[in-house]
Parts: sequence; structure tokens; C-alpha cells
Amino acid sequence: MQNQLPEIVKLKNWMLVGTFFALWISVYFNKATEEVLAYVLILSFGILHGSNDIKLIRATSYNENAPGMMKVLLCYLGFIAMVIALLKFLPLVLIGVFLIFSAYHFGEQHWNGGLSGSRISKTTLYVNYGLLVLTILFHAHGKEVENILLKLTDFVVPAAIWRSLLFILLITFVLQYILKFKQKVSTRFRELLILLVLYIVFNTASLLWSFAIYFIIWHSVPSLSDQIQYLYGELSWKNFFKYFRTSFWYWAAAVVSLFGLFLFFSKAFDEVVPMLFAFIIAITFPHVLVIDKLRRS
Repeated sequence: MQNQLPEIVKLKNWMLVGTFFALWISVYFNKATEEVLAYVLILSFGILHGSNDIKLIRATSYNENAPGMMKVLLCYLGFIAMVIALLKFLPLVLIGVFLIFSAYHFGEQHWNGGLSGSRISKTTLYVNYGLLVLTILFHAHGKEVENILLKLTDFVVPAAIWRSLLFILLITFVLQYILKFKQKVSTRFRELLILLVLYIVFNTASLLWSFAIYFIIWHSVPSLSDQIQYLYGELSWKNFFKYFRTSFWYWAAAVVSLFGLFLFFSKAFDEVVPMLFAFIIAITFPHVLVIDKLRRS
């Protein structure tokens, strides 16, 4: 993994460039344009990066123990169905767990083997970092987040709570990062710069565009890169199209399912955004488990 660190740094530099371009879009285009672009990116690259989970499950298993495709598919769909049921009956609890899972997943992808230390200390930092990024986003769009959570859970989460949580998470992250993990000053500066850039972007762009910027540029693209290298040995356009062909039908099924859920539950949700986040919640849990297994295999 250490041999990959220069490539990771190079990728993050390009991600910063992409983020500034997205910031330019948020300054010069209206909210409607931002949201159209956000939906396109989330439904394409966002959903695509989680569409090859079934192939990854089989790839991370030893050949003699590799489960059959149908068995894996049924288990995967069953897990998603369970999450949807929990979202209906225990929405607040599920969303809390979802935020922890997502935070870990975002943090794990962001650091991508660039830290040395015990599994517990790294896991704690992953969760802390991911929660910090999400809290910056929620703090920047407190009222909108409050409305979405109200529609999903029928519970009011005051927008003011994100300010206190942001302060706590920022302090704990900086202290843990500096005291527990030894890295170059330039690396630490770059990581703090990334957080500052995200803060500026989230406070400039709309909620959906802000989420899309982070979800696509800072998560889905590097995740796709890792998956392609794991499955095919190297990152290239040829291998990207191999990946796309393998995952196309799962990706198409996911997008069609999302539209189907929206049509079925359209009376229960006043807007598209809460439904989109509900769908992301449903598919995130199994995806996080698959990627965690991939990194430990």
C-alpha cells in the first residue's frame, strides 16, 4: 500500500482541481442547474461505484468457498430489504447507525491505507473524519437537513445541534490526527486545506450539489479507481469499460428501482431529495461491508 501513496496524493490533487471547478459552477449557475448536475452525477458515478458489490464479494472469497451468484444476490437484496423495513419502523435509530457507517466508509476511503497504527485507532479516526465532513455539510444547510430528517423520521433534529457537534468533532479530529499519527507537515497541511476547501464549497453550493461534490469527487471516483485496480490489476480506460460492462445491469436495476420507489412512495415524500437519501441509506450498509472486506482481504 505504501507504494500507492504517490498515486493517492496525485489523485487527491486532481480531486482538489475538480472541487474548485464544481465551486465555480455553484457561483456562476443557479440552484436548478446545480441540482440537475447533482442528480446526473449521483445516478451515474455515484450508483455505479456500488454496483459491482456482488462481483467483489465473490472476488474477495477463496475460490473453493466462493458463494454462488444467485445466493450472493439474494443475500444482498435481503439485506437491503431489511434496511428498508428498519427505515420504516425504526427510522431515527437506523439513520444514526447509517451516519456512523457512512462516516467510517468515507474516512476509510479518504485515508486509503495512508495511516499506520492499530485497527482501533484508525477506525476511530475514520469515523471521526467522516462525521466531521458530514457535520460540515449539515451545518452549512441546517434547515434543509432538519426538514429532510423530519420527513424521514417524523422527529425534529434542531439545526443548531450541528454547530456544537462541528466544534467537538473538529477538536477531537485535529488532536487525534496530530498526536496519534505521524505524517509529514506538508501532508497534514494538505488534509487541513481539504477540510477548509470543503467548508467553503458546502457553504457556497446548494445542499444537493454540495453532497454530490463530496460523494462523487471525494468518494465515488477514488473508490472506482480502487475497485478497478483490485479486480483487473491496473487502472486504465480498458479496465474501466470492463468494470462498467460487469456492473451495468446492477447499476440499471438500481436506477430503475429508485424511480419505482419514488413513484410508489411519491405521496409519502413531498420532494425527491428525501427519497434519494432514503435509497442511499438502503444500499449503503451492504456496500460498506463489502468494501471493508475488500480492504482486509
